[in-house]
Amino acid sequence: LVEELDQLVDRPSQRVELLGLQVRAAMQEDEPLKAARRLLDLSELVISEPLLDRSAAVLVNDSTRQCSLDSWLAGRSAQLASETRSDQLQQINAMLLEASRSRIQASTGLLKRMLRHFGSLSGSEPLRQDLAERMRQEQAFMELERLALGSTIPSDPELADLPADRLWMLADAYALGGMPKDVLRVLRALEAVGDESDAQRGRIEALRAVAEERTQPFDWPDEVSRTWESRSPRMIRTMRTNQRVAQTHRLAGEEFRGWRLISKSNESFALGGPDGTTYRITSDVNLGEIDKQAQICGGVMVVVMPDGLIAIDLHKVLTKSASDVVMWQRSLSGDGGPVARRRSTTTPFDDQLVRYYVGSNVTSNVIPEFRLGPVVGDRVIVLQGGDLTAIDLLTSETLWRNSAAPLSGGILCDGDRVAVVSPATDEVVFFDVHDGRKLGVEPWRRGEIWTDIGSTVLSYRETDKAGQFDLLVTDPFNGEVLLQHQAMGANRTTRGESNVSSYGRVVDGRYLALLDNGGNSLIWDVVLGKEIAKGFVRAHEDLVGLNTLMLDGTMLLLPKRKIERVGLPDAPQVQTSDGRFHTTVHGVHAISMVDGTLRWEKSFEEPWGCTLTQPAETPLLLFSRSPFTYSTTSRRKKLDVLAIDVRDGRLADESLGRPIEAGNNELETQVVVHRRSSRLMVTLGTQQLTYTFGKPEETSRPDVE
Repeated sequence: LVEELDQLVDRPSQRVELLGLQVRAAMQEDEPLKAARRLLDLSELVISEPLLDRSAAVLVNDSTRQCSLDSWLAGRSAQLASETRSDQLQQINAMLLEASRSRIQASTGLLKRMLRHFGSLSGSEPLRQDLAERMRQEQAFMELERLALGSTIPSDPELADLPADRLWMLADAYALGGMPKDVLRVLRALEAVGDESDAQRGRIEALRAVAEERTQPFDWPDEVSRTWESRSPRMIRTMRTNQRVAQTHRLAGEEFRGWRLISKSNESFALGGPDGTTYRITSDVNLGEIDKQAQICGGVMVVVMPDGLIAIDLHKVLTKSASDVVMWQRSLSGDGGPVARRRSTTTPFDDQLVRYYVGSNVTSNVIPEFRLGPVVGDRVIVLQGGDLTAIDLLTSETLWRNSAAPLSGGILCDGDRVAVVSPATDEVVFFDVHDGRKLGVEPWRRGEIWTDIGSTVLSYRETDKAGQFDLLVTDPFNGEVLLQHQAMGANRTTRGESNVSSYGRVVDGRYLALLDNGGNSLIWDVVLGKEIAKGFVRAHEDLVGLNTLMLDGTMLLLPKRKIERVGLPDAPQVQTSDGRFHTTVHGVHAISMVDGTLRWEKSFEEPWGCTLTQPAETPLLLFSRSPFTYSTTSRRKKLDVLAIDVRDGRLADESLGRPIEAGNNELETQVVVHRRSSRLMVTLGTQQLTYTFGKPEETSRPDVE
């Protein structure tokens, strides 16, 4: 009766339902060619009738799920691509190839929608190639990057699976968008593909030459001289900027390694570059001191706040197009108010985790969570108290939503499936990345989540031995444990050789750094499931804390030891900590992130203070502390500053006992690197230090009071 029914259908919404039923029936009856023809018919109807998107509800037989018609079509195309025999798939791609070529002269919007429908099938590649050329001409580098990625993450394993033509698109996006470090990554992937044509090899070498010229490491001279200027407290009060550094996770990409989302008193929304330069971001909304978290993925940054999300085009940050850096801002509550509150917890290894929790009127053993998942190609995945949502990265429109997700948990994606790992309910729930279909549930027995990023999760669970934990990096999509290690948790109360105590930090959301009081160190890359370093450093039996810094491709482990208070009550005291980002340390262990070797290490008999937000490209690691004394009539303060060469641990400069005003309690070092003049500008409250590299001039500038 289908032909007769077809004659009776006269409304587009009814035809959507009929074609959808035919697609579903053909796939159930294992007739992929017939299903493909109906999908093409449905795609043409959806594109020609712009008001049909509400009709998606008639195709989704699931009360917990909503999705757009475009997403429903994309889901069925992905099913065909993964479930069809190779000979039948060739016929489907030939059919799609013919339809794609007939659309080449169509509008950009039409091509984008058709590619959204059939992007999983290779027959749509002419559409992708034509769109890529248009984006090159329009200098739409962000769109070109996302076009090349599809639904993948631009990390090295995913790049290895992309076809050569998509890799060329990505190389062009990074080359034209000012990201030479990522150009080199893509070129390595292209060489692995094995294209042997002379023209392509020549093109690779030409791009590599330009990229390498722009990424040459700066060779800082060994000689360092310092000048020191004390500025008036009145001037400082008018110029002072209190800086807050947000948690910034780097999911994929090299160009923005070391970048951070920051807030200042006069710039509520800005980026801090690896040289300490501040890049202001213009936004219509005054964000003030709202706490934020951010995720960097290639050339995009997505910021999560208690009231919603903001997407930032990092290509335009590099090219100084500050006027339209913000792609979109989306509130996730109806009245624009906050949807979540920040709450911090501490792991057994003394690392503080900050989560966003959603208020709920429903009694439950699980607290609903607001959580940002990975930026996956052209979409962002978000969990909001049991609602799992895919948001279009370029337009902020909702692609699909499924309310059958766990109330809390980590969000991961392998390019085809989204997984929500919920330790609260001991389960992993899987969804289709294209249309949000719930695909299945598996048990989770790997403990609590420390960090989840990309397609892997770092977790910890207690063993049968009291105080001991299994550390695990797991791929939940295949259940494989990629890395495993046993370690004792943090313990500041009990000391002795038989009482091992371990402290850990997760850096950039992806690197685990672990150190125990016996000198055992461990560094993992969670995203790649790779062990970077495992070995011994100088032991500190009285270890009570660990902090970290990433400088010059080196992980710096900064141990803190137990401080014994001795001496008379009126003896000189030393201030070593200042706020959240300047903390007390007793040494440095510098471990290479390339080969895992211990590059150098130092121990301090007396504690120093170290600012944990020093820029990634600084050639000097700076420490500061402030000795002070009290008397019945006055308070006297001094300032000590220590500078260590990041490359080899050499003492570059030391200045002890510099008198400062009694009311100056600021120790945090704000550093700006000036490569052109071979200088380092350092600000500590009212004190301005300038480190100049190279042989000193005949007339050097004296210290100025």
